[in-house]
Order: sequence, then structure tokens, then C-alpha cells
Amino acid sequence: MEMRHETLEGEITVVALCGRLDLEGTQAVDQKFSFLTTSRTGRFLIDLTEVPYIASIGIRMLLMTARSQMQRGGRIALVVPEGMSRQVLETAGIGQVVPMCVDIDSARDTIAAG
Repeated sequence: MEMRHETLEGEITVVALCGRLDLEGTQAVDQKFSFLTTSRTGRFLIDLTEVPYIASIGIRMLLMTARSQMQRGGRIALVVPEGMSRQVLETAGIGQVVPMCVDIDSARDTIAAG
């Protein structure tokens, strides 16, 4: 599991995860991901376009980040294209807690609108 991040215009941080968000993958990025996304209030796009598989532990990591940002007044959106990962997240009801968008542009619009 790899993690990259960059800041876009408007102080929006894009965090791209690459690999499987199973037990091993989540453990590989959990501390760095949590520090980056919960240590300050902000606007975050979590790019999951290169995540072919998400286990419950990966879902938990994403939900904890979303809740932390919402409690602080921050915003978060997930970039999840059509496919297996999106189906798993929809089945888990993630869309009721955090917006799921199909690409970076629509996620950016969602964050800006809030």
C-alpha cells in the first residue's frame, strides 16, 4: 500500500491511496494517513481510484477520518470510480456519512459547495 498527497488550489489536500486496503495495507499507511487527515481541520479528497479491494479495517480507517473532520468542522469526500471498491463502500453505507464522487473534479466541487 502506498500513500501520496498534494495540496490543490483552495487548500484542498488530495490523499491518494494505491493498493489493497486489507489488514496489511491498512496497517502500512494507517498512522501516516491518520496524522495527515486528522491532526488539523481541513478539506480532504481521499482518492481511492487505485484501490482494487477494501476490507472492513480499511472502511473503519476512512470512517474515523471522516468523523474526526466533521467534528472539527472540516470536510472530506471520497473519490471512488465505479467498480468493486465502490460497491463495497455503498453496501457498507459509507455514502450516508461521507460523499462519494466518481472523479477528482466532482469531489472538489462537493468539498467547495459545503
